[in-house]
Order: sequence, then structure tokens, then C-alpha cells
Amino acid sequence: MNQKRSFTNRIRFYGFCAALAVFFVSGWAAHARALADPFIPGAWTKSTDNPVLTIATPGAWDDQYTFAPSVLLDGTTYKMWYAGSSTSSTIRKIGYAISPDGTTWTRQGSSPVLIPGSTGSWDAGHVSFPSVMKDGDTYKMWYTGLDASDIGKVGYATSPDGFTWTKYIGNPVLTIGTGNSWDSVYVGAANVIKVGSSYYMWYRGGLNGGIGYATSPDGITWTKDVNNPVIANGSGGWDHYAYHPRVLYDGTVFHMWYSGGDPTGNLSQVGYAISSDGAHWTRKGMVLPQGTAGAWDGESADHAAVLQVDSTLKMWYSGFNGTSYQIGYASAEATILNHKIFLPAMVR
Repeated sequence: MNQKRSFTNRIRFYGFCAALAVFFVSGWAAHARALADPFIPGAWTKSTDNPVLTIATPGAWDDQYTFAPSVLLDGTTYKMWYAGSSTSSTIRKIGYAISPDGTTWTRQGSSPVLIPGSTGSWDAGHVSFPSVMKDGDTYKMWYTGLDASDIGKVGYATSPDGFTWTKYIGNPVLTIGTGNSWDSVYVGAANVIKVGSSYYMWYRGGLNGGIGYATSPDGITWTKDVNNPVIANGSGGWDHYAYHPRVLYDGTVFHMWYSGGDPTGNLSQVGYAISSDGAHWTRKGMVLPQGTAGAWDGESADHAAVLQVDSTLKMWYSGFNGTSYQIGYASAEATILNHKIFLPAMVR
């Protein structure tokens, strides 16, 4: 009788433990679904020291526009590549600056590090919108090139030091679409990341925006997604025109910061979207507005570049006051979601 009661009690105990486990697991799963992002960006705070990279002194190649930064943290040094142009020439080129803290920047040299190609070439008009990564000992840049007719395409260049660049002989690596496709006039403002051995690109397509997606095994040969654009233009809201994507991958979720322009084309701000696969995106709203009237970024805040450093998200962005583009800095705390399930031990 005692043995039978003991056996019955043990069965009840194991049943209770199993039910408790199901409760914990289902509860955790529901919580995880409610908080789908492995990290959740907090509110962004603009630096009081903005702009952190101003236009250069009069006469320099970048004395009117300094914009569209691409930033990486290389050891203890922040490195920035940016687009610029001068009051004497609207031709855009790419410059290079470094910083010990991400806010105090020093230009490297007095000349741009990447310039347009020779007359008649695919990038003879402008080079701009750099996206740079360090892959092993090599710096890799994808950039927008415009020809004399302002047809935009994406080129590729490499460097041993971030300063001296060699353009890929087979450029451009991403070209416009055919016929009346959505990106048949322009592709550019590309952002490239590497996950494992694969390269992922998001880019602006068309003169009016929309964001496309492409993949590559080597960063050179690209295949566009058949469902492009993966983020279409809106329908009259703050991000009626969607462009300039910048993406972080945290191991589970792709996080995108993109520029959104209103229907007038006169106001741009930064939005945020998430995706589980890089191709299907959910917009989360506008996260960085333009500044107040008369401020250095009072007419637009766009072209964001974002890094995660420990639990802090760091953003560099372009600000426009109606006359000049300069580069500002903002930060946000990233809430890291690290769920663990604790189940009661099975006592015999």
C-alpha cells in the first residue's frame, strides 16, 4: 500500500513539474514574442556638441557639404568615411577622418581619399555615400558613383589602411534595373554587412527612393531580391520617400535605420525598422527628427550610420540647415534581452 501511494505521489509530482515546465516555457515564449527584438533601442539623444564634423575651412574640397558618414570602431579608434563637396565645385568626393571617442574628429589629409573617375566613366560625375567594413586586414568600401547623366550605380574599392583606395576594375558591381523596373534609373546609397561568409546589401533604388535588397558570396557579384523593393515608399507620411538604409545584425534580428522624406521633398528624418531575414521589414516609426528652426540640422536629419558599442547605440547623421550639410552625433541605450528559463530540478 505504501509502495503504491509512493508511486502515485511520484507520478503526481512529475506531472506537476511537467505542467510547471509548460507554464514557464509558454509564458517565456509569449514574453519573447511581445519583445521580439534581442536588443531594443531606447530614445535617441543628440549631442550638445553637434555638429561633431563641421564643414572645412573656406577653400577646402569639403567646405560646403560634409555628409553621409560611414563609421567603424577599429580597435580603440573610430574611423569615418564621408561625402563632401565645396562652394566652388558641386562634384562630390569621399573623405576620411578619425576620432578617439566618436565625437572629436580629425580629418586625415587635405584631399579626398576617393575621387570620381575619368571623363566618360561610370563614376565620372560624383562619388559619395560610402559604406565601409574591415574584413580581416582589408578595408572594403561600397560607394555610389554617378556618370555625366546622373545615372547612379554602386562601385567597390579596397584599401590596406583606410586611406589609400583601389577601385575594383570590374566596377560597377550593382547596376540599374532593366526596362521600367523600380530601380531602372538609379541604385545607390548602399549599405553592406557580412554575416558568416555571405554579404548582404540594402540600397536606394530610383530617383524617388524605395529600398532594395541584394546578396552576394563575395561582395562583388550581387543578386537582387525578386520582391524588391523590400521597403517601399509610403503614402504621404513622414517617410513618403524611403532611402539611405543602414543595418545592424545582432545574431537574430536585422535592425535598419533609414532616411524618410516627406511628400514635399523638403524634410528628412531617420526611421527604424526590423526584420528576421533581411527581406521582410516592419517599420517601427521615426526615431530621430530634424532640429528646431534655425538649428544646424533644422531642415533635415538623415543619412544615419549606427554602431553598437557595449550597451550603447551610437549614431552619426547628416544635418542640413538650408545651406550646409554637417555631421552630428546621437546616442541611445540598447536594452539587451537575454532570456533564460529556470526549471525546478527533478527530485527523486
